[in-house]
Amino acid sequence: MINRVHFLLRSSLLGLLALTALISGSAQDTSQQSIIARIDGKYAISFADVQQYLYDAHLVYKYRKNRAKAYERAVDEKIVNQLKLVDFFALGLDKNAELLQGVKREISEELVVRYYETQFAERYVNEDSMRSAYRELGKEVVYQQIVIAKPKSPSQKNLEFLRSRARSVQDTIRNGADFAEVARAYPPPEGSSRPGEFLPPLTWKMSLLSDFHYTVFHLATGVVHIFESKESISVVKIAGVRRTDVPPYENVKEEIRQALNQKYSDISLREFEQTKKNLVNEKTLTWNPKALQQLERWSSVPGFYETGYADTLRNAISRGRNLVIVRYAKRKVDLSEYLRLLNEVLLWGKVSPITQDNIKKYVLEALRTDVLVKRAKALNLEKDIFNAQTKNPVLRNEILRLYDLHEIEARIPAATEEALRDFYKAHKDSLFYQLAKVNLYAVIDSSRKAVEEAKRKLEQNVPFEKLAPEIFVKTYVRGRDGTLDTFLEDEPPYLGGVAFTLKLQETAGPLEYVDTAKGRQYALIKCVAIREEKQLSFEEVGTTIPGVFKKYHRDEIARATQDHLKKKYTVTVYTDVLNRELAAVGIQQQ
Repeated sequence: MINRVHFLLRSSLLGLLALTALISGSAQDTSQQSIIARIDGKYAISFADVQQYLYDAHLVYKYRKNRAKAYERAVDEKIVNQLKLVDFFALGLDKNAELLQGVKREISEELVVRYYETQFAERYVNEDSMRSAYRELGKEVVYQQIVIAKPKSPSQKNLEFLRSRARSVQDTIRNGADFAEVARAYPPPEGSSRPGEFLPPLTWKMSLLSDFHYTVFHLATGVVHIFESKESISVVKIAGVRRTDVPPYENVKEEIRQALNQKYSDISLREFEQTKKNLVNEKTLTWNPKALQQLERWSSVPGFYETGYADTLRNAISRGRNLVIVRYAKRKVDLSEYLRLLNEVLLWGKVSPITQDNIKKYVLEALRTDVLVKRAKALNLEKDIFNAQTKNPVLRNEILRLYDLHEIEARIPAATEEALRDFYKAHKDSLFYQLAKVNLYAVIDSSRKAVEEAKRKLEQNVPFEKLAPEIFVKTYVRGRDGTLDTFLEDEPPYLGGVAFTLKLQETAGPLEYVDTAKGRQYALIKCVAIREEKQLSFEEVGTTIPGVFKKYHRDEIARATQDHLKKKYTVTVYTDVLNRELAAVGIQQQ
């Protein structure tokens, strides 16, 4: 769909936005979370945040054999990231228009969501409505019901007869007749086994499920009321209203918010959509067929709105072909404005093929979104979604990216020829000394017979890669002091000693060793690659040294930045809380 903002709103409602605060970040009650760290006594990091980060940053997979290390990294990186978020706004980078160019569209989309929340959703779900609901939370309404069924296609005469009959029943009961006695003439309602039986008490939550339940819930004791639906006419008598004990308001506040969201989300969204539609009068639009045809041709290029649109539109504008797409009132949308809408207001959705009608729909949606963004900014709502405590994952990642761009990437020195040669001389013994490395294929099993059977197949010219259902790839590196290490794996170099004795394509085994995790193992190995130890010359690293140069300086600047941030702000880690939470997930701190 083109309308991504509508999608955002609908998704937010279905996910109970006000409860989870995934977009606005304003509703979560951190007092009910395990806070493990604070920055300047204000910005909190919970253990739940750390656990989520374990997966987001893939640390849970990188350190699958060392959970304690995974959590240690996650805690430190969460703290550093929060420090960057705080410093971003402290440095005033949120006012840097050039830096923010790449994040304006995300801000605009979230502003529209926030505008909807404050101007529409909160009409129905707010502190007053929640406290009002709380006052009814312990209320239970006991009632009786007589249902007079309608025929499938009733005539007007039949309807009038049934309504007259319902009024007669109502009058009879109001005049003191026993409800159960009167009800015997009618089939019992759903949920009741006998005519006139008391139905299950209506609670506040049940009252939100339908207009019928809502009305019954708010009737007084003794009232006899008639309800008419498409299928039936009902006579209901309120037998009594009673009260039950309820938890404190703060304990059920979010539960109430969730229930109210479920009831009113469709209503508030319809009101929002109608308001948005009225922002632009489609009857006043004058479209330019030539411009629409040109956009259609450009849009037919695969991936145009993912990568190519900006350069294409800028080139056309620079050549004096700033075509007007549509005129309305005293405004117009030309290619320059179209580019701004794409960059700063609304992203194209996945639409294929892109037609002129779809282009028109996008322009209309973008114009309406643009008006909503301006209204949201006029209400100062930007501070709600663009701040150091935002829970929006897209905005958080964008802020972190922009911070690194400004504070780290911009400080990396230029990789000139002279700088690269000086860098080589300073680091050739460490970064450009090629350590010996061996790559192996391995058949590994706890059964010696299984490995011996693999060796027998190998002697019968079966390719090594087909000797077993699973062939392991092992890489070992030998340090300049002769120590061995397993490359890119978190395990001791069990087979490293033998590996460096083999020639290329040579095999060995069965080899016996003890794996600290799996016990006694047997292996058949084949050497598939060898890299000799040597000092690389500047010429030999000519194609790779620019990348090494940039990474080295990036890492150094990043470390210095982290140290600076930890000194600039007060970081308090609640070790007792952290250790308690770690123990709860089976990790004991040393």
